Amino acid sequence: MKIIKTANLIPLNEEKTKICLLVKKSQDKNNGKLCFPGESIKIGESNNQAIIRIIKDHMNCTVENFKEFKKTENRVKLAVIKSQYLTGTIKGEIKLDKRKYSDFEWFDFNQDLLELDFAFDEHKIIEHLLKNFKK
Repeated sequence: MKIIKTANLIPLNEEKTKICLLVKKSQDKNNGKLCFPGESIKIGESNNQAIIRIIKDHMNCTVENFKEFKKTENRVKLAVIKSQYLTGTIKGEIKLDKRKYSDFEWFDFNQDLLELDFAFDEHKIIEHLLKNFKK
């Protein structure tokens, strides 16, 4: 079975009161649903290197103070998707690569996040963040 590894960033503001520069994927079956910025890790690339590349290439920003937060694993038709979620701070003016993401928004870091329409495992990640990460 094929294994696909992904790296995903959970952006937080420095005060940890706003979360998730959640983005909408442009050309995806999940179009319109919110997710954290991320994608597949390239061969030979670490999670940290992948996050730096993804944020630079698709958002024209840098990421600082990132650290591993949570791993998930899902089986799909012919593959296992192993996702690493990292938290971090985005620096710079966000200019989305419209081929990858159609929109973004910052949200207050609170229970209202659970009402949003997410793609992938983001709902579980948000629940975990709310239980274990907030001050």
